[in-house]
Amino acid sequence: PPPADEVDALCAALGVLRRELNTGIPVALLKALLPVERAEALIRKAHSQGRIDLWAAPESDIPCVSLREERLFDKVTPIPVRPEVARRAAQLYALQHIPVYSLQEPTRAAWKRAIKARLSLSSRQTKALLQALFEHGLLQPARLERLHLTLESALRWLRQPPDSP
Repeated sequence: PPPADEVDALCAALGVLRRELNTGIPVALLKALLPVERAEALIRKAHSQGRIDLWAAPESDIPCVSLREERLFDKVTPIPVRPEVARRAAQLYALQHIPVYSLQEPTRAAWKRAIKARLSLSSRQTKALLQALFEHGLLQPARLERLHLTLESALRWLRQPPDSP
């Protein structure tokens, strides 16, 4: 059954991400999976309820999140974040905000312009990223008004080979 509360859903998603990725989970990834207008508030709510911990990854200082139940001896144990996971999480977060702030009309060309501007990519990188988004179902030709991001599609995106866009 689905969780009854938004915080329960956030914690359930975070648990799946930790099990599947076996790395530190960037806060940006969790924000990308939540409704844009409510992400910050939900994370603050979960943190204030003592359900999640916020910390910085060792060496990279990337803001990360973990479940309180992952503590060892009631202390947060920061773990490193794989650079590729951090990069792709930042991409998803930036992409999730494109429809809200950048698209005048939902077309492939508008997405290309918005991606190029938002992520500061070259034309070739932008084209490759746009193609990858369609291949992974994050963008769908008939429904370009928003990114179609689910926990499953995010996991597929994060598991791509390192040389992918």
